[in-house]
Amino acid sequence: MKDSIYLNNNMYDILLYENNYIFHPDYFGVTSTWLNDPNFRYQSSFELKDYQLLLKNFIVSSDKEYPEINGIMPVPNYSEENNNTVIYNNLMEPMKYTGGIIIGNSIINEYGFQKSIPCFSYKNVSELIFRDGRLITTVDHSRDMLRIRKNIDLGFRSLYKKQDVKCIERFVKASFIGEYCYTDKFKMVKTIKSLKNTYIEKLKKQHNRIVKKSFELIHKG
Repeated sequence: MKDSIYLNNNMYDILLYENNYIFHPDYFGVTSTWLNDPNFRYQSSFELKDYQLLLKNFIVSSDKEYPEINGIMPVPNYSEENNNTVIYNNLMEPMKYTGGIIIGNSIINEYGFQKSIPCFSYKNVSELIFRDGRLITTVDHSRDMLRIRKNIDLGFRSLYKKQDVKCIERFVKASFIGEYCYTDKFKMVKTIKSLKNTYIEKLKKQHNRIVKKSFELIHKG
């Protein structure tokens, strides 16, 4: 699940951001016993109000006790993966984040991506620039993302060609103002290899079905 932000009466997925994180539960003293504990997970929901970035809710899984935050007690948020998960609602805590955030909503085409859906898959894509939690400027990148989709849909670029993928990545990076880390959020090349392998496997299965059917027809004849 992606972090999200609510602004202008619309909900957006947070696709990319500068720095290591926008918010970390350690801000409120919520941590795990062990460093880099894989079971320590969290998801945040933000809101932009009067140009101020606010932490609205966050879900967290930890092996420690959960404190009261701003007079708000956590509510159990049971899941199949971890029963020790809670949610803090309506915190409305002002953030001091400085840097850019890429947001998007209304997915047009996932292009076979499942976990890390690229920003050009979204119809509406904007870049929010903050200084100490205050919104400084907003840049609409929706037309740039549309241009990428058109090039892919019309066959001018292919997600199965490494060189084309690199061109798309360069275009995306050049479009944004901020310097974003794409290592975890934008694993396009690695994902494309997976897509290509899946496509080849489908072709092999289809070929085997055709051969089998032809063999059966010959013997029937």
